[in-house]
Amino acid sequence: MLDEILYYIQHNYRDNLKLESIAPLFGYNSSYLGRLFTRKLNVNFNAYLDQVRIAEAKKLLDDHSLKVYEIAEQVGYKSVDYFHRKFKKYEGTSPAEYRKSRGEFHATDQSSP
Repeated sequence: MLDEILYYIQHNYRDNLKLESIAPLFGYNSSYLGRLFTRKLNVNFNAYLDQVRIAEAKKLLDDHSLKVYEIAEQVGYKSVDYFHRKFKKYEGTSPAEYRKSRGEFHATDQSSP
């Protein structure tokens, strides 16, 4: 059952997901589902959701036509400031710095024979 919940999160991370809203979809109460997450994944629900969103944001940052605030919205963050804080927490750098370092990597990578 946890696999189904993880699949649901992976495909709906853009939405305003909360334990209280998804637990009933799978026949659980939010308290139980929260404990299940922590026990099985060693991370709480909100941290898991953040990790999914940040992983997707990292992919989108390679697309230089998208602004950082647009990426924040596309991955489910309503506030770009909150997105910045979360990104820095998990990646140790800001989204703009991450993008810049990736751009330099790709430019160097492409110049190789």
